[in-house]
Amino acid sequence: MDKTTKNIFKALMFAVEAHGYQARKRTKIPYIVHPLGVGKILIENGFSESLVVAGILHDVIEDTPITEKEIREKFGAKVVRLIKGCSEPDKTKSWRERKDHTIEMSKKVSLDILIVECADKLDNIRAIKHDYTREGEKFWKRLSAPKKDQKWYYQSLAKIFVNRMKDEPAALLAKAFKKGVISVFGSIK
Repeated sequence: MDKTTKNIFKALMFAVEAHGYQARKRTKIPYIVHPLGVGKILIENGFSESLVVAGILHDVIEDTPITEKEIREKFGAKVVRLIKGCSEPDKTKSWRERKDHTIEMSKKVSLDILIVECADKLDNIRAIKHDYTREGEKFWKRLSAPKKDQKWYYQSLAKIFVNRMKDEPAALLAKAFKKGVISVFGSIK
């Protein structure tokens, strides 16, 4: 096993322990499935080790007691910078305020941060499509905002990702996200 693979496995084990027994919002699905999905997307698209590690750990600082210092000591300053760039700074704000922040942040952040953010949202839109297909319209009651607001959010991000992520393999990731958004919400205006 090479050093890169070891660091990715180290991040996987760290994330499993950090997220512990958390479940995805209003489901019985272990939360860890999501960060693993984000890491898988990044690996499959050929992104660097630091992006894969950040993808796997992207919710650790935001949603667990783990600190930036702990991540920096184990995975380095670059991984911390990537994670912080994808994190909502104030979870006490309303859903709309947090999503407005994410949209504005996505217009300005580095391409590396945007790639991790896109992989995160791609995994989310795939989960939404799966659950929406199974549950129909009642699915939207499970989320923090109604369907029309979710549509605004995901369509806004799709436009930003496609406009900013023009070179391969980032462009393929952005196109996959846009396709997922269209499959759930219809065309993007």
